[in-house]
Amino acid sequence: MYRDKVCVVIGGAVGAGKKAVEKMAAEGGIVAFMDTDKEAGCRLRDELIEQYCGDVWFFHGDAASEEDIEIFTAAVNGQFGEIDYLVNHVPSRAFMI
Repeated sequence: MYRDKVCVVIGGAVGAGKKAVEKMAAEGGIVAFMDTDKEAGCRLRDELIEQYCGDVWFFHGDAASEEDIEIFTAAVNGQFGEIDYLVNHVPSRAFMI
């Protein structure tokens, strides 16, 4: 399902977001994920690259930051092209004004 598709996960370093990242990578997806937990994100990226030798990219950022979302989205589009799948696994409080 995900083979060679651009898969993006917001909040992908831990919990259910991490499971989504792992599944997409395992199925051959081109995976880009963002999280505020830099240590967990880097560890997951390294593990998945070692395990699957695929395209896995981690961006340390905050979904509550419009600037971080814009930078992340531009980088993904520039590197991989159009996003095929998007998973938002961020608590709704991150978007409260």
